[in-house]
Amino acid sequence: MFGRRFRDKFPQVGEDPILEDEVKDRDLIHKYRAKQYRDRRVNAQPSDIEIGDHVLMRQQHRENKLAPNYHPDPAVVIDKNGSCVTVKTGGGIYRRNSSHLKRIPRELNERNSSAEVQESPISGPSKQTQIASDSSSTSAGQEQVTRTEHEHWEPPRNATAIELPEAGAMRSRRQVKIPVKYKDYEM
Repeated sequence: MFGRRFRDKFPQVGEDPILEDEVKDRDLIHKYRAKQYRDRRVNAQPSDIEIGDHVLMRQQHRENKLAPNYHPDPAVVIDKNGSCVTVKTGGGIYRRNSSHLKRIPRELNERNSSAEVQESPISGPSKQTQIASDSSSTSAGQEQVTRTEHEHWEPPRNATAIELPEAGAMRSRRQVKIPVKYKDYEM
């Protein structure tokens, strides 16, 4: 009974004991099948974070619900062991699970680093915006005006203003009639 011998004189039929290696192998097979099933169900993907990548780290404690989920300052991956990733930020070295990190694509990271070199610390980023206005001086009939984001914008002198209709004329409405049962009511 349960792999033990009886202590009395009953006759017993000897069975081959189950080897521990067989039990371990069977257990490993069942665990592997369960893992494969779970990974398929939750669409688990291997982590694409590598050593040297720039990542954004999830904020553990946000100030309020409007605060971003990730720290705005990127961190650099310095070590990875399975799903445990060690990152270095300006504030220190942290160890986090890879699910708490978001990798910044290399192309975007290279573009940002080259943009930081080009912009001066005083002027800040300057994004160019183009505005088309009517002009008879150009052959195509349009003049391109560029401005930077931090400058005060004024419309071009020769731009035509768009007249907006009144608020009531924006949407057509049906004619409202008073129901017949209220005809005898005086206001």
